[in-house]
Amino acid sequence: TTFYGWCMHSRMMMTRSPRRGGLFIGLLYVLSLFSCFSFIQPLEAKRPHQITPTNWTSALDRAREVVLQLSVDTLATLATGTMAQCAGKAPAFTIPSLTFKGFCLQDGPTGVNWGGWVGGGGNTTQFPVGMNAAQTWDRDLIYERGFMMGEEFKALGINGAMGPGINMGRVAAAGRNWESFGSDPWMIGEAGALTVQGLQDAGTIAIAKHYIANEQETSRFTYDAQIDQRTYYEVYAYPFL
Repeated sequence: TTFYGWCMHSRMMMTRSPRRGGLFIGLLYVLSLFSCFSFIQPLEAKRPHQITPTNWTSALDRAREVVLQLSVDTLATLATGTMAQCAGKAPAFTIPSLTFKGFCLQDGPTGVNWGGWVGGGGNTTQFPVGMNAAQTWDRDLIYERGFMMGEEFKALGINGAMGPGINMGRVAAAGRNWESFGSDPWMIGEAGALTVQGLQDAGTIAIAKHYIANEQETSRFTYDAQIDQRTYYEVYAYPFL
């Protein structure tokens, strides 16, 4: 989970703190983007719960090599992206050492949304919601659900799945509680990790969300979540660790 947390955290720093860090934050995001590509390679189907060792240092080195060759304009375009055909998309470019075909991020936690945008003709699979998957208490089924979602994302040309949702569901009336797996930090973390592993074993980058304390839809952009440090780490941050 360290990997997808890094990718997600750098993206959120860019989107939530536009006035802080400026170009540095943009460069950090672009570096993480290429690290994600270096880290996730097309993989054949694996046995459930099998983890393939990867060299994070090597992935960062490969990302730095590419980023150092890019102009400021290209870096800015990659860091801001577009909404064309995807929920978020970094455009394609070519440099002597690399042809980058673009980077497509798409919702959501229960499969591909808006299939028509990415060549699916509007026909995509609605998988069981996270809460129902967790109620099976079946690790293999939860993993297979993630793997099958990952296969469909990849088949439609989507690089990153914006899921799983691993928030706490502490507000009963929150309209998106179904995206996550319940309200127990340990259980959510276990189900989330299995889903991430399934998605990434299928060759799709998982982007766990929403970090952090995104627990209601009412006034979602303006409400003030005040959490003491112990609760922050032991409840809300725990599933992301």
